[in-house]
Amino acid sequence: MFSFSQELNYDIDKENYVKYIQELFNGLSDNVVIDLNDYDNGYYKLESTFKREYNDHMVMISASVEFTKKILRSINLCLEPEDKNDTTNYDVQLKLLYHEEIKSRLFDAVNQKKKKYTLRNYKLIYNSTPIYGFYKINGEAKIAFHSLRCTPKIEPMTEHIVCFDIELNERNFEMARSSANNIATEFCDFLSVLLDLGFYEPSSKFVHFIDSRNFENEKVFFTGRFRTAFWDHELNFLVQNNMNGLSTLEEAQKGNCTNGYVSLTFESEKKTIQTKYGNPLALEKAFCGHTIHSPANKTENQYRNGIDEEIHYQNSSIEIPREIRKYYRCIAEYKKKDYSNFKLFRNACRLYNKSKLLALDESTIEISFLVASLETLSHIEKGTRFSDFVKKYNPDADEKDLSDLYSIRSELFHSGNFSFFEYDFDINPYSNATYCEFQHKYIKYKSILRKAFVRWIQCNMLDLSNGENNS
Repeated sequence: MFSFSQELNYDIDKENYVKYIQELFNGLSDNVVIDLNDYDNGYYKLESTFKREYNDHMVMISASVEFTKKILRSINLCLEPEDKNDTTNYDVQLKLLYHEEIKSRLFDAVNQKKKKYTLRNYKLIYNSTPIYGFYKINGEAKIAFHSLRCTPKIEPMTEHIVCFDIELNERNFEMARSSANNIATEFCDFLSVLLDLGFYEPSSKFVHFIDSRNFENEKVFFTGRFRTAFWDHELNFLVQNNMNGLSTLEEAQKGNCTNGYVSLTFESEKKTIQTKYGNPLALEKAFCGHTIHSPANKTENQYRNGIDEEIHYQNSSIEIPREIRKYYRCIAEYKKKDYSNFKLFRNACRLYNKSKLLALDESTIEISFLVASLETLSHIEKGTRFSDFVKKYNPDADEKDLSDLYSIRSELFHSGNFSFFEYDFDINPYSNATYCEFQHKYIKYKSILRKAFVRWIQCNMLDLSNGENNS
């Protein structure tokens, strides 16, 4: 066995340095086994094993890095030939491996500078019409969004793809992709409240489809099970999801429709195997020339004055408030001014978006998450009860309705009770007067909560800002 050790004592001044070191080892080989151990007295050890070929001989290399939360302390390398009859002296190869491939990367892992990336993230909405136009927002990150294809259909459950281009600074491509996804998701949570829309993550799955054709003057139906995905014709990407299910045209033609990393953890051995599949580098090359710009087939922006306090119906057109840029500026200012209250607002928006996503399945869950959203927002005004908070911003709200709203939320979470007949199936529910009554209440309850949320935004963000609307 051959070994090499080096004292480092690099000061660590960045978060997530463990991830950077893991990525360093991943870059040394396609198949890497990584194990992170927590020692006493504040020391950690990251161990990695991988294979290399030298002069037609295979060898196994083990690398371990010791560090604390403040200092990258040392590295140890060991090399062992797989062939017991191999008599080669590998001292030189081991030293060259450290000095040529590891040393600079270790230094970069704790001191790597950020560079600019422009990446694209995808979300789905369900509405008869898409979001028309192209909208660019300058906030903490520069973001632009538009629909990938603007094809309306007289059907409220029509899927539309919304592209979010994010310009950001990050230390490497993988971290940039992670950050872009988080930024886009948070941006959509805020946008959900603004538009009363749910923004879904694309998630590929095998589902059944049905089609019909005319055959010898008779309509014939065909059915089959296919994987869902979509094509980004602007960037020539096949998209299954925002994680590993993203592929360039060239890679898709090779059969690499998924490109990313796999981690397998074996509890008995306390080892984690991390390996690449597909060609993640192809994505990085494809994004190198990407910038934020209007699409060639840009449609006309559709604006409205003010945030719509009324609930949105999925067979209605989507209009963007002219205050959208001011809205996001106010959120950034609010974050700088009071981060604790910003987190409550952000969490309330997350719950609001989640309520819209769950609305397709259960009305009780949707209303309960809306109540939780407003309850979270009410915590900003310390000591204010849910009902008092809603009445403050929506004086038209009735005390009994607010009590019923909170009961719906409590009965679901504490007793598993569904309040809107989800488990009382009726092929013609509109013949039931009680069902019609509760359908009216369902619309009324959503309206009460939305108006309170929008008016809170108006009073506590938009009205307090002197910024000009920038359409």
